[in-house]
Formats: sequence, C-alpha cells, structure tokens
Amino acid sequence: VVRCITVGLIAHYYQMEHVRDRHAVTVGVFHHRTAKDTAFFKRLQMLQKMIARCEHESIPKIQEVSQVGGRACIFLDPVAGMSLSQYFRTHGSPGESGIGVEKTTEIIAKLHGAMGYAHAHSLDHRDMDSELVHVQEDGSLKILGIGVKSALGVDLFEEIVSASVSPLVCDRTPDRLNSFDIMSPEYR
Repeated sequence: VVRCITVGLIAHYYQMEHVRDRHAVTVGVFHHRTAKDTAFFKRLQMLQKMIARCEHESIPKIQEVSQVGGRACIFLDPVAGMSLSQYFRTHGSPGESGIGVEKTTEIIAKLHGAMGYAHAHSLDHRDMDSELVHVQEDGSLKILGIGVKSALGVDLFEEIVSASVSPLVCDRTPDRLNSFDIMSPEYR
C-alpha cells in the first residue's frame, strides 16, 4: 500500500504497487457487509465488462474483481493526482475567488462530459463526492466509483448505510463534504 486515496461509506480506495512486478494499481476495498452478498460480486463482474467498453479518460478500467481477506475488491487502472477537496485547498484562496471561474468551469465541464459519457453507456454514479474525483497532473480527471452503487443494489446499500450512521449534528466545520453529509434525511 502506497497511500490511502479516500475512505468512503461504500468503499475505501488505495494506491498500491502490485506485489509481483511493482506496477501501480488502485484498489477499491468494499464495506465488509458486501462479502456475504454473492449477487454483489456478480454485479461487480458485470460492471467490469460494462466499463471495459468505455473509452473515456476519466473512467478508470476495472482490471480485476476479487475477494481479498474476505472482502470484495476491485483492481483499477492507477488513479493518481489529488482529490477535488485537496485541489481546492491547494489551489484555492478561501474567501476570495477560490480557484477562479475559469478553472471551476473547466472542472465542471470535464465532470459533465465524463458523466454524460458514462450515462450514455448505462453507467451512473449515485455516490459522487469531492473525494472520488481526482485531478491528474495533466489536468484531466479520474472518477472513482462509477457504477458501484448500482452494483450494490438497494437492500445492500440500505444495510451499509444503516450500519454506518453518523451523528446528524457536529460541532466542527468539515473541510470536505462526503456522501453522508449530502444524503437525504430519509436515507439517514
């Protein structure tokens, strides 16, 4: 493990080096409750096939779907760079112009383009937050988690959410918004 890319409600993503030939790989390790659902594993394999047909720079390919240590995992093309949250903190000027209208418009256009492409290929992203979008060194974006929430299915998603409920009120100001922060009250 090189570093943890992001910790989420559904999955944690890690930048890793493969043990055999040391090539870079991004690994998504899913919530432990997914391990008992064999249908989820099969849906992940179907998602892998769907994403294999996509040719968009923002959508990392799933190289492998596997069980590791009793946990469902996906091995993805490498995702480097920094999350949008990190990017805003690094490049923005809070209280002033942030990252600026031009850069903001560029990022939004890239996100819309990627999501439009994904939707045209019957893929969605129902759990996007600023930690799952990564700005690469060349300015391109990589989006983690496309199609994953659909692969979970409603019952498994609700089971994970109900087991992971956080406090509704917090006395600190968050430096990022995650899926739970923007979730509707009925899901909470």
